[in-house]
Amino acid sequence: MRTSAKASLGIAGSACRNVSRTAHTALAVASPAEAELFLDEMVGNLQRILLYPRLGYQVEQDVPEDVLAAYRFLQSQGYDRQLMR
Repeated sequence: MRTSAKASLGIAGSACRNVSRTAHTALAVASPAEAELFLDEMVGNLQRILLYPRLGYQVEQDVPEDVLAAYRFLQSQGYDRQLMR
């Protein structure tokens, strides 16, 4: 079962803030469904950042451990609709 999208955005946002303390980002969503779609897409995008270098599509990028922890948490909460199978 998924945690609320609002709670998950908070956890993911914490990881993002730790990556770049100078960046200020706001996310406005019209509905909880829109927030869930955003989280599904964010998890899928990070998966591709991690996998594509092995497939020869892009160069490898360093991903901070707190971002990976947020990624794993969101996956465990069911945000997996955009993952490569």
